[in-house]
Amino acid sequence: AVMTHDGDGWRLAPTQVGFGRGIVIAEGHVLGGPTQMKLLLAQMPVSVVDIVIADLGLGGVASGIVEYSNDHKGAPSGNAALMIKGLSRSGLVLTSRPVDLALVARLDPDALQARALIREGTEVRGRFQARIGGLPRGGGVMDRLSAGRLAGQLRYSGPAEALWRLSGVEIFDLTGPLGMRADIGGTIAEPVLSGAVSSKGLRVQSTLTGTDVRQVQMAGTFRDSTLSLARFSGTTPNGGPGNRVGVVAR
Repeated sequence: AVMTHDGDGWRLAPTQVGFGRGIVIAEGHVLGGPTQMKLLLAQMPVSVVDIVIADLGLGGVASGIVEYSNDHKGAPSGNAALMIKGLSRSGLVLTSRPVDLALVARLDPDALQARALIREGTEVRGRFQARIGGLPRGGGVMDRLSAGRLAGQLRYSGPAEALWRLSGVEIFDLTGPLGMRADIGGTIAEPVLSGAVSSKGLRVQSTLTGTDVRQVQMAGTFRDSTLSLARFSGTTPNGGPGNRVGVVAR
């Protein structure tokens, strides 16, 4: 890395760092005065996140650009455009089905906005958009984001194992087709979730309890940690049917 004194800080000349088979090229102005950073990523393994958050278990490679600037007089700003190929998450037992995630995000003095597209092969499986608005002008980035109001939407139609296993919950597992819509409000510290789920042909398994329900047909709504099912039916390995209606999780 080559750094030269520039005003009250230091300017970093374009510097390449390798990790696995990926690279990141960093340049900008740091350590005093206005902060400006630009990162170019090419085939960077997302497992590098485990350095910051241990045992997260993410897989895939990321390519794209991230820019950030802060003159320390107003509010910081930035942009990101990333393509993550083969995004997955591995737990103690299960690994999620890989998907491709295209993400664009923009931070300005008033809001953080992000949009993402989830693909499996050539098929679009889901869309996500979120906005954290009403950001205060003072404080650090995370403090400002925590004080803002969150609004977002997720729409998904595809294999449950691609989305569910990214959550890292392994008490029970979902495989098969899943449709879901979710609306998000509140704040990032106290999000409020609501939406609906449905499936025809889902499989619900739990190695902890020995549960194995196949050909599940379900429809329901959720709000925060409460799932209310209007319809739930399926069969067990011995051929017995099961039906349940009502609040089943909280």
